[in-house]
Amino acid sequence: MFLAQLYTLAACLACSAEGLGVEGYHFTLDGRPIYVIGSGMEGIGTANSPDGERWERWREYIDMLAAHQTDRVRFRIRFFPWCFCWEEPGEAKSPWRVVDPQKPLYDLLRFNPRFWDLVKRICSYARGKGVLVEFTLFDRCSLERWRAGERWFRHPWNADCGGPIRARDGKGEFYTLARPDDLKLFERPFSPDWDWAMKSQWFQQRYVKKAIDELSGFENVYWEIVNEMEGFDELRVRWVKHWIDFLRAHDPKRRPITFSGLNPLGGDEVYYRLPGIDVVQCHADTYEVADRIRRLRKYGKPVMVDEAFWHGEKPRDWKKPSPEQMKIERQSFWEAFVAGGHTTAVCWQPLAERPIHDWLKIFARFVETTDFPDLEPRNDLLISAPQGIRVHVAASPRWEIVIYCAADGPPPGGTLKLKARGGTYVLSMLSPKTGEEIRRASVSAREGTLSLDLPPFDEDLTIHLRPAASGG
Repeated sequence: MFLAQLYTLAACLACSAEGLGVEGYHFTLDGRPIYVIGSGMEGIGTANSPDGERWERWREYIDMLAAHQTDRVRFRIRFFPWCFCWEEPGEAKSPWRVVDPQKPLYDLLRFNPRFWDLVKRICSYARGKGVLVEFTLFDRCSLERWRAGERWFRHPWNADCGGPIRARDGKGEFYTLARPDDLKLFERPFSPDWDWAMKSQWFQQRYVKKAIDELSGFENVYWEIVNEMEGFDELRVRWVKHWIDFLRAHDPKRRPITFSGLNPLGGDEVYYRLPGIDVVQCHADTYEVADRIRRLRKYGKPVMVDEAFWHGEKPRDWKKPSPEQMKIERQSFWEAFVAGGHTTAVCWQPLAERPIHDWLKIFARFVETTDFPDLEPRNDLLISAPQGIRVHVAASPRWEIVIYCAADGPPPGGTLKLKARGGTYVLSMLSPKTGEEIRRASVSAREGTLSLDLPPFDEDLTIHLRPAASGG
């Protein structure tokens, strides 16, 4: 246990001094705490990405993200390189060269320079704008059998597509490592006489090393080993450990490493406790984001919902959610912040195509005004609240308090009471929807209780309190 804690401390110190890192529950950039907002999920050559393959659209997208962040609040692009398993293959979509786009057939011995050139251009421009990039190395979903012609049917590890694995799907064999302790197998000349497991490990290592080398100059990049890992058996845990060790051995910048699975409140604990996993990530319905974050903070690491889904019935058109679904998505960001974590826009929803960036700018500017590294979730401070209002509370040791109130319908107002240190506080009430400051006043806590009269509000209300001595 002591060695694991020492390893974690050393890793944090190594990756936080320069560039992107982690410290406790927070991300850091050049040693300073930052708050991270997920922009969604993006890839090359998909109708759901900001571009397709056009650099101009990516540049516009990154410019828009940069315009809506602040000095200490940064957007993060989740870059997903496996979109080609869902769509018709094309040269600029796959990390590997496509020999025959009709089958499709890939050449795992040759990388696609157009793919990597565009990835580097995206990461470079994002770095210049202060935008972060999470690079998802592997994807469990693409290993599944799906509708005819998708996912495993188009996966480059599938033997029918030129890969080493001949199986009904790739969900078991892909995680099989011929030499789990060998972190330098890729340095050996490839042999067609190897068995399928040796070939698979060699191709995987060569791909990850390619990503490390191509993105070596970008301190704004960090790694997600796999998206939505299914299962937590010895085979899969050993595979994840292999990639932690591989990244630590070959990435000179020691950039943060994360992982996401399908069982965050159960079996995925074995992954979250691994010393080399720097960020606890999970996926969630927008309505359950805050609960997930509070329950996952027990690992003492930053917690991020890095893929979010529409609440309730899936929209017929994923890009046209109901007003209620969009409201819950907006509320999830504020609830995540007060719960002590981070969340993201619903996946495959480029901000440029929806009006969410206006209220995300309001959110980012509010977070900038707080001492967020010191805030902790403190729902235990709540004494009472008007019926029909969901209340989330965060507070710092110096008694800065942030209260987020959400309602399913227009609440009539009422009084909210919470425990607080005695004294006078500067109060500000803000509409998260419009950014309007509804009220600014001085209030006093008496006998350890702070009573706040709530005005009628539309959907949600944020309350920010600071001890008067610290200013407003």
